[in-house]
Amino acid sequence: MLEPKIYVASDGEGWIMKQEIVQHLQQTNKSFGVVDIGPPNEHAVDFPIYALMIADLVKENPGVHFGVLICKNGNEMAIAANKIKDIRAAVCWNMLTAEQSRTLLDANILCLASDVITSDNPIEIIDEFLKHKPSDHPVHFRRRYLLEKLIDAL
Repeated sequence: MLEPKIYVASDGEGWIMKQEIVQHLQQTNKSFGVVDIGPPNEHAVDFPIYALMIADLVKENPGVHFGVLICKNGNEMAIAANKIKDIRAAVCWNMLTAEQSRTLLDANILCLASDVITSDNPIEIIDEFLKHKPSDHPVHFRRRYLLEKLIDAL
């Protein structure tokens, strides 16, 4: 049986948060293998490279594997990751947006803003994201289907 994995990456500005997240997930999350994709330090990197690496890994088994991407505002990583078919990367800044991104959109990559997240701990946001399943309500299913058709139309 395939082991579910959480792939984690950041840009240089999100590196400290990434280190904390990886350490927490490795110590507490027994449901997933945790893979730190990089970067190895806080030096500036080209964030699209890491976003696409995570997207490609998650795409191998969407619904089994998940990604966490961290950058200054979350949007940079989300925009890059969402260029890949079968990827739904969502910027989440609290537990409610994490829950809704999973249940309504079936997001498979969580993007965090290292400069914005203050009230909710990023680890709590990740835990909230991972504990929810996609809604099977017909409206939500139809909307997710339409999102995928947008990619097919390009």
